[in-house]
Amino acid sequence: MSHNGHGKPCPYDALLLRHPIEEGLPSFHRGTPRETDFSGFARGNILKPMRVVACVNAGLNNSRRCQTVAFFTMFRPLRFVVFASPVLLLVASGCHQASPPPAPNPPASISSRPFPPRAGSRSADPNLVLGNPSGANADANNFLISKPQYTLSFNRRSGTPNWVSWRTTRSDLGDVKRKNDFHPDEMLPADSQITPSDYRGSGYDRGHICPSGDRTNSPEDNSATFSMANMVPQSAELNQHVWADFENYVRDVVKSGNEVYQVSGPAGNAGSIAGGRVVVPQGCWKVVVVLPENSGDVRRINAQTRVIAIAIPNAKDKRLQTADWRSFRTTPLKIERAIHLDLFSNLSPQLKGALEQKTDSAE
Repeated sequence: MSHNGHGKPCPYDALLLRHPIEEGLPSFHRGTPRETDFSGFARGNILKPMRVVACVNAGLNNSRRCQTVAFFTMFRPLRFVVFASPVLLLVASGCHQASPPPAPNPPASISSRPFPPRAGSRSADPNLVLGNPSGANADANNFLISKPQYTLSFNRRSGTPNWVSWRTTRSDLGDVKRKNDFHPDEMLPADSQITPSDYRGSGYDRGHICPSGDRTNSPEDNSATFSMANMVPQSAELNQHVWADFENYVRDVVKSGNEVYQVSGPAGNAGSIAGGRVVVPQGCWKVVVVLPENSGDVRRINAQTRVIAIAIPNAKDKRLQTADWRSFRTTPLKIERAIHLDLFSNLSPQLKGALEQKTDSAE
């Protein structure tokens, strides 16, 4: 078992992901699913090393390219479906270990995605100080919703946000009780609406991306976080435990005299609920930029600014109930490469590069 920089065991070393953003894009040539037998591994261990040969169809000529991908899993299934697809992605955790083989270069057809990230794009939206990660606009699968409480990109095909971005200061934290008024988002077109009942009986929580606890200064602000556009299907073990622990930690950071900019979302495809209308992610990720309370935020960000990035499996695994979020720390760059987003597009290339390489080490 590998360890992080503080000698703590890493709950997983890598996660194989298919990002819901990629679903349904006609320019992608998908391979054929095949099964990998895990039955030879003993049950009960958190990490199990295995090797998978991933073949992808590269480019418009549909030529084949194969690479051996090494990864670990924290789950205990006897069988696992691996998709030979150009959207096979590897997210390595922030643990100190030998690097896995590099992922294959994206196929040429990736450039025809409807919303390539727009590096350097600027926005007056206070929730997008770091940038618009996907160049979100009016595209149905990259639909921009801007509210005072948060800004997000919604994906009609996955029924979830691609990402949500928001700022949290001490003035956002009050004593308003949780509203629990889950509701369809009135800013979405009718054919993109997700309702609270779509999650009913699914076995998954309606998991906030922008947390209710980050908006407790007024009933209106708290209610806004219960929009279904701000939800992804999360296992109770993730949502109510290690994910919630990290949310609480970030609020403690704010209460100690800081403000934070957060970008978060789902990654991967572990199936669907609501008759296929809502994708269940394989994992959830979050990147937090911490600044002392002040003004002029972009100008105050520098290479020493604290950045916390985490990626956690969305597993129905009781070990997540006692897991420490610190063990899931990684770099923003590894998350960006997996989900094809540009999280710091408003920053200079030099500063962006410095922050992307950071793995948080504070206790």
